[in-house]
Amino acid sequence: MLKRYTFWFSAAIMFQLLTGLIHSISLLVNPVPESDVERQMLELMTTHKMNMGPGFTPTFYNLFTALSSCFTFLCIFAALINGYLLFKHTEPSIMKGIIGRFFMQFALTVVFSVGVSLLVSLTLTPMLSSIFLKPGHAGAARKGTTFTRVSDALERWYKKIEKGYRPILAFALDHRGAVLIGSLVVFVLSMYMVRFIGKEFVPPEDQAQFIVRLESPIDYSFGQAEHMFMQAEKVVRDRPEVVGAFFAHGLGQGGSGQVNKATIFTRLVPRDRRDKKQHEIMAELRKSLNTIPGIKATTEMVSMLGGASGRCPSSTSSAAPTWEVSRRTPARS
Repeated sequence: MLKRYTFWFSAAIMFQLLTGLIHSISLLVNPVPESDVERQMLELMTTHKMNMGPGFTPTFYNLFTALSSCFTFLCIFAALINGYLLFKHTEPSIMKGIIGRFFMQFALTVVFSVGVSLLVSLTLTPMLSSIFLKPGHAGAARKGTTFTRVSDALERWYKKIEKGYRPILAFALDHRGAVLIGSLVVFVLSMYMVRFIGKEFVPPEDQAQFIVRLESPIDYSFGQAEHMFMQAEKVVRDRPEVVGAFFAHGLGQGGSGQVNKATIFTRLVPRDRRDKKQHEIMAELRKSLNTIPGIKATTEMVSMLGGASGRCPSSTSSAAPTWEVSRRTPARS
């Protein structure tokens, strides 16, 4: 049903992105008054303070800046949510894997957190300020409470940071060309360093265990596939780092009963007793297994997000042409 509204979803996404872009531009561009009326309005917005409780007197300029920044986030991540709903039904392959698991949750978290923070800043914060902050007179001595001492210490620390930041900002504004060129050089070097940094969504973890999935041509008989898988099992067991391997013929990603597929659950010796990392061993095994004629082999990490169905810690699945052949076949573990 959603495919019927693909055009409207796409239009909503574009509208939300453009709205977020407009709000973000308003944060960077300062309006220039062209008449006395506009000049008075800008001066009123930047100087007139609204009394929203003791200690909370923002100007219209501060309020609109906060609203624009919140609306920028809301529009962008709302567009991501609509994009997820659109691609999930029109292009489901894009939303598969671990990216699809976290995409929607991340966007919803940002949208609700920004929306709630905006609501709290306009309602709860003024109310708490009117309760805990009392109006005082300029130059009046403050009570030496623990709260005032901590706030004064933080204020002094902030003033020191501001004092050190001002000359840096002045230098950047006086040498804008050099700053832009330096930023461009840093950006180019950063892009070059990407080749030395891992690009996985989750960094590879040395779990001392992984899964080898095997697949033979679909037209192979049980005996032919078994012969190929036994060669692959021997390659896995001959690795000096492998301490144990559990072979399951007929078990694939789609479930059990697939004669042309097999799975090998592999355990390695602890990391301190081997020279190679787990992902290096997996890559070498994948390369060695794919040299067996007719076989397709892949290696993958043991997922921490899923698990075996049911309450049993492990399950065994096997397949054979007949029950008698299955009884005569010795189990391997």
